[in-house]
Amino acid sequence: MAKNDAHHKDNENVSFSASDTGKMETSVSQLQDWLTALSGTQLTEWDRLPDIGLYMDQILTLMDRQLAFYRRSDEDRLLTPAMINNYTKDGLLPRATDKKYTQGHLALLSILCSLKPVLSISDLAVLSENAHLQKDDHEIFDYFLRAQAEALENSRSDLAPLLIELTETSFTGETGQDAYKQELALMALRMAVEARVRIMMTQKILDLLQPPETRRS
Repeated sequence: MAKNDAHHKDNENVSFSASDTGKMETSVSQLQDWLTALSGTQLTEWDRLPDIGLYMDQILTLMDRQLAFYRRSDEDRLLTPAMINNYTKDGLLPRATDKKYTQGHLALLSILCSLKPVLSISDLAVLSENAHLQKDDHEIFDYFLRAQAEALENSRSDLAPLLIELTETSFTGETGQDAYKQELALMALRMAVEARVRIMMTQKILDLLQPPETRRS
């Protein structure tokens, strides 16, 4: 490549980096807005769930709205007919009566779909079985909503100050974009480590709830 062409290419890269730094600032601002709205986000409460039997297509439509909170992108499908059938076969979900699903089904599906990314089917089965020993679907769902609201608020309170500190830091020059990305990556690493430790502790508790002959060695 000729020197003039190389110099022109370097200038393009510098401009691109400066532009991307601005884009990162905008993205962080959008993340802050999302985080603020997150503190008031709730799934539909038990008393607002339909108390009439719903067919499969109605369940999928309703749950699509119910689970929108968990989507990473608009293309995500968090619940399908096959998943509902598998949950039923695995004993995690009661069979529909005359092909109709109740409030209890909706509540359990909300819990299962939210926890599926972090717990195995066998762990979900142990959790569900023991949670139902002295509580019904309504009580468990109410507990789930309270636990989720508390977890959201705690996580929001942890992350919000870090984002404020990031926005108050000036990143300029060719390395500005990389500095932004690194700080965000470290935030993600910290939260991922915390999540992993909590999952490990959850698994240990669930292992204690399994019959001795089925426990992992």
